[in-house]
Amino acid sequence: MLVTTLVTGLVTMLATACVAAACAGKPDSVVGTSDPRVAPKTPDAGVDAGAPVSPELASYKTTMKKLTQARVPSVGHASGRWDIDVWCNESGCDALQNGAPAKEGATFAVEHTERAATPIPGPTYFMEKKAAGYAPTHGDFRYVVVGARGGLVFDGPGTMCADCHDEAPRERLFPVGVVNAKPASP
Repeated sequence: MLVTTLVTGLVTMLATACVAAACAGKPDSVVGTSDPRVAPKTPDAGVDAGAPVSPELASYKTTMKKLTQARVPSVGHASGRWDIDVWCNESGCDALQNGAPAKEGATFAVEHTERAATPIPGPTYFMEKKAAGYAPTHGDFRYVVVGARGGLVFDGPGTMCADCHDEAPRERLFPVGVVNAKPASP
């Protein structure tokens, strides 16, 4: 009888602990912010993992307009680690500044610089609106990550990127800190 009571008590405690752990879930957080533990600091602030990026994206500084007047803190990509500059093509700027729907071809670039006494260049992230059907459950956006030295790290529908951008307040786009009333010339 004593053994049965002890075993029943142990099983009940173990089941309660498992249920509590399973139901704990992720703590509440602000939409569009990252858990700083997700992106540990690396010595080179964004190592390259692959081939050079396509010329269309590599030339963003000459084909897009700079939207931010100066670097602004990133509250999303590894919150607190980076300052960012945001670039966009005409359609992308229209979506960010005027609230227009992101049309096919709207493209955005986010240049990351590690917040440090001597800023360290980091990766550049791109987001491009593709044709209907590209990634229908995630707004048909393509996500590209380019390492600090220009090598391609990721290119595709990007579930990790999309999961966060799906929660954005409008068109899978997050507002950007202080932006120019008119984009700066490249």
